[in-house]
Order: sequence, then structure tokens, then C-alpha cells
Amino acid sequence: MQLMKKMGKHSLFLRLLVPYLIFIVLAMLLGWVIYAKTLQLFEDEVSRNNMHILEQAKSTLERRLAEVEMVVQQLRNDPKIMRLQHVLDPFEGAMTYRIWDTQRQLYNYNLSNNFILDYYIYYNKSDIVLSPHSTYEMPKFYESVLFDPKEGLDEWRDRFFNGYSHRNLMPTQRVVYHDRPYDMLIYRQSLGYPNDPQGTIMVLIDNREVLKLFEGISSKDGSSIYVMDEQGQIIISIGADPAAVQPMNREELLHDGPSGLIKASPKTADMTITYTTSRQNGWSYVVAQPPHIVLEKVFYIKNIVFTAAAIFILFGILLAYFFTYRSNKPLKAIVRTLNESFHSEDNKTGNPFFFIQRSVSDLVDNNTRLQKEMRRQAPLLRAALFEQLLKGEVIGEKNIETALLHQNLHLNDRFCGVALLQFTGYDHSLSQEMLKDLDYKRVILKEAMHRLLGEHIYDHDVSEDKIALLFFDNSDHREDCERLIKQSLETLSAEIMQGLNISFAIGVGGIYESRMEISKSYEEARQALSFHGREQTRGIIWFDSLPQEQTSYYYPLDAAVRLVNVAKSGDWHEVERLLDELYRNNFVERHLPLPLLQLFICDLVANLAKLHEQVAPDTAVDIRPLMGQVHDSDDMKKIYDAVVEHYRAICDHVNERKRSQNLRLLDDILRLIDGSYMQADLNLDAAADRLLISKVYLSQFFKEQTGINFSDYIENKRMEEARKLLVSTEMAVNDISERVGYNSSNTFCRAFKRSNGLSPLGYRKATNPHC
Repeated sequence: MQLMKKMGKHSLFLRLLVPYLIFIVLAMLLGWVIYAKTLQLFEDEVSRNNMHILEQAKSTLERRLAEVEMVVQQLRNDPKIMRLQHVLDPFEGAMTYRIWDTQRQLYNYNLSNNFILDYYIYYNKSDIVLSPHSTYEMPKFYESVLFDPKEGLDEWRDRFFNGYSHRNLMPTQRVVYHDRPYDMLIYRQSLGYPNDPQGTIMVLIDNREVLKLFEGISSKDGSSIYVMDEQGQIIISIGADPAAVQPMNREELLHDGPSGLIKASPKTADMTITYTTSRQNGWSYVVAQPPHIVLEKVFYIKNIVFTAAAIFILFGILLAYFFTYRSNKPLKAIVRTLNESFHSEDNKTGNPFFFIQRSVSDLVDNNTRLQKEMRRQAPLLRAALFEQLLKGEVIGEKNIETALLHQNLHLNDRFCGVALLQFTGYDHSLSQEMLKDLDYKRVILKEAMHRLLGEHIYDHDVSEDKIALLFFDNSDHREDCERLIKQSLETLSAEIMQGLNISFAIGVGGIYESRMEISKSYEEARQALSFHGREQTRGIIWFDSLPQEQTSYYYPLDAAVRLVNVAKSGDWHEVERLLDELYRNNFVERHLPLPLLQLFICDLVANLAKLHEQVAPDTAVDIRPLMGQVHDSDDMKKIYDAVVEHYRAICDHVNERKRSQNLRLLDDILRLIDGSYMQADLNLDAAADRLLISKVYLSQFFKEQTGINFSDYIENKRMEEARKLLVSTEMAVNDISERVGYNSSNTFCRAFKRSNGLSPLGYRKATNPHC
């Protein structure tokens, strides 16, 4: 049970390790197959080598014996040699000369066969022995030329010369020849007839010359090489005494054919037998060797192979463990991160790869759903953005650019303007039929507008019967832009009014170069459309064409709202611009009577009072005296300047508070990084979660305050600490990487080299040469 728990705990490690082990096993199986084939090849090679030597020895020995037989037949048929067969007293009278003449005749048989040591002719009746060199009586020949120390003369004579022998080769035996011991083969051929032998021709064959034929075959460690005749008698042997050699039964030897290989078994006395049989005389040439002699090279290779296999297995297991550990560590980190992110316990006993696959699949599904939801919300978000632009709620050119890009709107044209279209013929009461009719007209109008006016015109539903048209144009001059808008609206009016019989009125605001003036153009379009309602005019009404009235002051609602919003943001330059615009319209361009100017200043001060209470209620500034000055003073310009200074003070207060908040937030961020940079999971998302702010704001705020990206700052902090540890300690690089917040030493080394231009070890050596 404990084993199963441990295996379950390390299931991921085992899953990664098993393929390496399978590879090692397959490699060993392949090696074993190659090894077995190699053994067989070497065994066959040794057997072929032995067989080749045996065949050569057999061929040479048969050729040499054939030469011996030929010489013996020539001697046997020589007339002079035949005449001496019946001589009884070889040294009487002229018989001595005949013997000398026959001996001299033997010189004619010049022997070139290096196997033949010498040859002799023995005559039974005269008991003499002739050779090319001398003539001996048998006792003298036994004593001085050839004898066996283990036998007497009579026993020796009976064994060698009695009876009839025809082409008889006696087995190898130890004799004394001219007072020196020799191992000899003795070839015998009797003279006369089988029932009346008259003598014997005896040829001495030097066994040393025979043994040279088998020099290529090893005869050590109990090996034996022997030649066996048809009766199973050993003729020649090497490596053991002929009497000690235990030859195989001839029938068992030749059971599988006249030549071949018999592997070691109890029948072969645990010897490997290589043999071949002569077709000429039926002799069997046999090599009996222990298996370790036959397979000496094979066993040598076997030792090398097994040693290499053991080393391969050892290093293979070590490398498999190393690579498995290296692959397992990041996978465990991924699984742990996924578990923490999804708060999942499903992978405690399950398949980690299935868990990763399922988690990634869930992430992909969630992302797909999020993308679909974002695409579904895109029209609503775009409508909300247009609503903010028209009302002046987006403050700052940079913020407008960011908001437009977020909606994939690349509106970088030079001029912009707003036209407000209103369907006519409807009162202020609502009904289902009226709303359906307006929806129908709105769809028809938008379809025609997109077909006729192109892509740089955007529409926004302001109310049930009003549609705002936003124009963007990249013309060089304002007049060209006005001409284009006029032409577009006239084309649209002709198409809709005449073709579809839909009536509407259009008010057009001013053309401006800044997108921040969209709200102003919209307000001007509203005023133009309002003028149409009062005067009952037709067609397209331009704000610039409206008559300048002196009965009212200029302080539209959108300007008041925009002034408050901009002041709340602390943007003094924009506040100053809006106040200057109000001053120009009311004090310069319009000649307002004092009561109207007082009303204008009262409105301005009233909005200032509301703003002061919202933004700076705790300040010591009191604006109540301004209300009294409005009624007591005739110098409205002086009061207006005081209002401007109050707006400046509010902007300064807002900016000071923002700076204080920014400093506190920046301090919190830096403290968080200093205390958590050694944690590998510290990133923009984690920091934003801890600080309870959005990651987008955190990234933008940190870049504005420090001039460096959040991730780059964390990496610099980690690199700074890593450099200190490399110089001041002897910690391993892997330990340092974990200490400074990296899961992988490879990732740490790449980041360190990218930041410092040297690897960690290179940096340590460069800063500490004695390291």
C-alpha cells in the first residue's frame, strides 16, 4: 500500500522516466541480437579456419604418402632388390659384390620428400638390412640405427618385420634413431607374397614434419588433434600421448556426414569437434578443443560487450534520471500553478498530462467565450465611447487616442466635426407604432449612409429620433472638409428625402482640428438643430450660419459639465482653455449687458461652489464672498479673474493629492517587489491582485512614475541580487536562480547573459579571478 502511495505521488516522474527505460531495454535487446549474431559469426569463422587447416593437412599428407608409396613400389619392382630375396649367406663369394651393387643402386632413388627421414630394406632369409648409406646385419642395425628401448630384439623384429604388410602405416611411436629419440611414422611394404613374405621395405617418416601441417590449430588446455584410420585406430596425434587420446566412435563421428562441426556435449567429453574424412583412404582428421579455445575471440568480445552493456545501462539510467528530473521540474511547476489558479484538486491521483490538457483546453474555451463576449459587447462599448466623446467626458488627447484604439478605430484625420440628424413629423408622445416606424427609418438611413458616405463617417443613436454623425477627414484645409461634409449630407438628403420620402433635419457643428472639440461641435449641432425647431427652417443648418444673438450669454451645458470634469482631473491647461473660450464668447465676441454678465458669473460661481465641495471640502478657501461681489461690483472682469484663480487652486489641490496618492502607491509597489521578487510567481497579475488595482493601470502607472516596465524592473532587481550572491558567496548557480525567483536555471542563465553580457559563471570569474 505504501509503495502504491509513493508511486502515485511520483506518477509524473515515473511517466517521464518509463520511455527512457524502454529505450534502454530496446537498445539492450538490439545489442543482444547483434551480440548473438557476432558470436555465431566468430564461431563459424573459427570452425572454418580449423576445417581449412584440416583440409590442407589432409591434402598435403595424402600427397606425401602417395609419393612414399610410389618410391616403395619402385623399390619393390627393382630386379636387383628382388634377386636378393633368396640369398641365404650374403657374405659368401660373389654375393658380397651383388649386395654392394644393390646398395649402390639405392642411390638412384633420390628422395625429394621432406617427410621421409630414411628408408631400409630387410631380407628375412639373409637377416640383413640395406639402406642407401650402409648394409647391416639385423642385430647391428638394432643396436646402432633403430630400436625401441622398451623392447628386445626379438620382440622388436616380430612387431616390425614378421608377417606380410601391404601399404601399412604404423601409428606414431617413440623410437631411438642413431642414438636420438624420435617420434616416427613407419610405413611398411612386404616383399614376396602374402603366404611367402621375403622381406620388408620400411620408410621412416619424421613426425615433426607431419605436425607442421597442423600448426594453425591451437592444441593447448587439453586440446588434441589426431588422425584416425578406418578401423578407428589413431595414426597421428598432437597435444597428447596417442594412448591417452580418447577418440570418438567413428560411427558417431560420421553420423552427420564426412565433415563438419560437433558442439561440446557429454558424448564428446565436453569438447568441440571439427573433423573431415578423406575419400582416398577413409582416414578422419579430427580436432578436439575445449569451447573456450574454439571461442577464445568470441569470449573476448563477449567480455567487452558485457562490460560495455553494463556501462551503458549504468550511464543510461543515470542520464534517464537526469533528463527525467529536468523535464519533471517545470511540469510540476505548471501543474502546481494550474492547481492554484483553478483551485483544483482533481490531479492529486490523476493523469497530470490529462490535467494539463484539460486545463489548457478550459483556458482556450474561456478565452474563446471571452472573445465572443467582447465581440458581442463591442457595439455597446463603441456606442458608449461615442456618447462620452459627444458629452466631453473623455479628458485628454492621449486618453481619447487610447480609447479609440481599444475599439479598433484609427481616427488620426486632421479635421473632425459632428452633425445631428432628427426625423421630423413626430411629437413628444411615444407609441409602439411610432417607435417601430423610427426603427425602420433609422435602419434605412444607416444603410444608405454607409453606402453613400464611405468609412470615415460614424453614426451614434442619441435618442429615438436623433442620430449623431461623426465626420473625420484628412483634407489640407478646413474649407475642403466643410465642402466634403456639405456634399455628403446633400447627397444623403437627396437619396432619403426624395427616394424614400423620409423627412429629417440636420444641424451641423463647427469643424475642428482637435478630437477634444468633438463635444463642442456636437453642442453647436444641437444649437443649430434647436434653431431649426424655433424657426421652422428646412434642410441642413450650419452653426456658423446662425445669427449672433445678444439676449443670452454663452455657457452651454456640455461646457459646464466638461469644465467640472476637467477640473476634477487636475488638467489646468484644459481648464484654462475652456475658461478662455467662455471669456472670449461672453466678454469679447458678445456685447452683453451687465445683468447677463452677472447671471453668467453667477452660473460660473455656482458650478465652482459645487466643484469645491466635491473636490476640496477640507481646504480653507472660502468662495462665498464671490457671490456677494457679483451683486456689489460692476467689474465682472475682476470677478471672472478671481474665479479663474479658484479653478487654478482646485487643480493644484487635485494634482497635489494625486501626487501624494501616487507616491504612496509607488511606495507600496516598490515594497511589494523588494519583499517578493524572490518568488517565482511574482508578475504583473499577481502584484495587481495584491494591490487591489487593475493590471493595466498598474503597468501604465509604474511606467509613468519610474520610466521602466514593471517586468523589466523585477528582472533588474533579481539580476542585482544575483550579482551580489555570485560575488559574495560560493552558492551554485542553480541555488542562486531559485533564490532570486527563477524556476529554471536555464531561464535564469539566459536572462543574466541578456542583462549583463556574461553567463553567471563567467561573471563570477571576471569579478573574482581567484574563484
